[in-house]
Amino acid sequence: MPDTIQFGTGNQTINKYAANGQKLSTEYYTKISPLLQPLVTGEVYNWKANPGEMEKTSTLYIGNFEYETSKYDWNTPVLNRISNNEGYVNNFNVPMQDVRYNYYRRDHLGNNREVWYASYNKWERNADQMGYHTVSIPSATSQQTQYYPSGLPWAEGMGQDVQTRKYNGKEFVGMHGYDTYDYGARGYYAASGRWTSVDPLAEKYYSISPYAYCAGNPVRFIDPDGMDIDVTNLTDNKSVAALYEIIKNAAGRKFLMQYLAKGQGLKFTFGGKSQNFVAKEDGEFSNNTLSIKSTVIPNSFDTEGNNYETHGMNEEYEKNGSTLIEDDKNYDVRKGMNFSITINMDGRSVNDKINTTLHELFVHNERDLNRLNTMINDLNNGSLKIGTRSYFKRLEGFTDPNGDHTRLGNGQVTNYKKASTQIDLSRGLSNQLKKYNEDVKAQK
Repeated sequence: MPDTIQFGTGNQTINKYAANGQKLSTEYYTKISPLLQPLVTGEVYNWKANPGEMEKTSTLYIGNFEYETSKYDWNTPVLNRISNNEGYVNNFNVPMQDVRYNYYRRDHLGNNREVWYASYNKWERNADQMGYHTVSIPSATSQQTQYYPSGLPWAEGMGQDVQTRKYNGKEFVGMHGYDTYDYGARGYYAASGRWTSVDPLAEKYYSISPYAYCAGNPVRFIDPDGMDIDVTNLTDNKSVAALYEIIKNAAGRKFLMQYLAKGQGLKFTFGGKSQNFVAKEDGEFSNNTLSIKSTVIPNSFDTEGNNYETHGMNEEYEKNGSTLIEDDKNYDVRKGMNFSITINMDGRSVNDKINTTLHELFVHNERDLNRLNTMINDLNNGSLKIGTRSYFKRLEGFTDPNGDHTRLGNGQVTNYKKASTQIDLSRGLSNQLKKYNEDVKAQK
C-alpha cells in the first residue's frame, strides 16, 4: 500500500503502517487555496514548508476502534466508531443523545447493501425551557447502496456519506477523488476493476494479470485482503460457523492448507474470534484454488422423479474460474483448477452444515485432488495426452459423484471420519461421528 498519495491539486494523503502491514492511520491534507498550476507527475507538494496553506484531518485505527481528528484540532483524537461483525457503534460525541447501534444488510458477496440503526433516545428541552424530556427515535435505514459487478456504486442510493464500508465490506476512500477500496495488502479501483499495485502472490496466478481483481470474475469470487481468492465466500451464518469449526480442527485445517502457497495465511473470523494459520511451505495443490460459498440450491429429482433436497454441491472449473473442466478437452490441468463447493442456504443446524461441508471436502474434493494428481503424473510421464479421448474421459470423471459415494459406502474416506471424530472431541459432543456413520450407511 502507498504511504503517500499526491494529487495534482496539491492535496495529499499519507498512510502509516505497522511492521506487519496493518494500517495505523491516514492523514488527509487539503489545499486551502488552489495552486497556480497543477503538480507534474512525480512531484510531491511540500506542505510542511507552508503548513498554513493546508487543512488536516485524520483517522487513527486501533483494532476495531477508530478515532478522528478535525481540521480545528489536529492533536486531539476523538472516538468515532467501534466496528463489529454485524455493523458498528457511533454517535459517541453527539450531545444529548444515546450512542447509536448500526447494522449491515449484506448480499452473497459480503457487500453492505443497507445500513440501518436501532432505535435510540435523545433529550430535548421542554417548551418552558425548564428541564428536558426524552424523545425516542425509531429504527430506520440510513444508507442504501447498489453496485456494478466491479464494485463501483451506482449513482442512485441513499446516505452515501453515512459510512464508508461498502463493497466486500471494505473501506471506500473517496477523499480528494481517490475513490479506491482499501483491501489491506493493496488498493482496488472499482471504476476500472483493477488493483492499484501488483499482486503480492502473483507467482501463484501466473496466467492472470497481477492487477486483475478476482481473476476477472467479481460476481463469482471475492478477495478478502488483496492477496488471494477467497475460500470462505459464505454469507449464511450457520455455514460460516460450520467452516469455523472445521478450520479449528487439525484434519480440516490440514486439508485446506494444501491450497496455500508459502507465506499465505488461512485466516477466519467468527463471533469475534479468529483463527489464523500461515503456510510455512507451498501446499501440494497451491497452484489450484478452492471457493466455498453459500446460496439457495433448488430441490433435485432422482431417476424415479422423487423430489429431494440437495445440501451441498461440488463443481470443477478451469483456473480462470468460468469454464467447467469437462467443457474443454484441450485444457491442461497442470495450469491449475478452481474447485467450488456450495453449501445450501437453508434452515438446517450448524451441526448439519458441519457434516455437509466435511462430506463435500473429503468425499468429493479430496477425491478430485487425487484424480488431478494422477492426471498430472500421467501427463508428465507421457502415458496421457491432452486432447485424446482418454484425457477427456478423465476430465469427465471430475463431475461424476457416484464413484465417490461408493468409496464412502465402503468406508474408504478415512479423513472424513477422522475430522468428524476430532470435531466431536473438541466440542464434547458425538454429533459428527453419528452423522458420518449415517452418511456411510446411506451409501451402502
